[in-house]
Amino acid sequence: MGPNLFGIIGRKAGSLEDYKYGDYLKNADFSWDEDTLKAWMEDSGAVAKADGKRTKMPTQRVKGEKADEVIAFLKTLK
Repeated sequence: MGPNLFGIIGRKAGSLEDYKYGDYLKNADFSWDEDTLKAWMEDSGAVAKADGKRTKMPTQRVKGEKADEVIAFLKTLK
């Protein structure tokens, strides 16, 4: 199980109090927007690696139209 995704757009990564994040997201210095979510859904390991870190999150390989659909859905969760 992952953290609650309600209100994820604009939320600081790794910031929910009731979820135990891995070190990368717990110490992340970014907020989720469409671009970061798309990159994360396509290859979370590459996103962490670009910052010189690692993540425990398994890569989802969601991209293109499917990623756009997921983000459109996430925007409805308030």
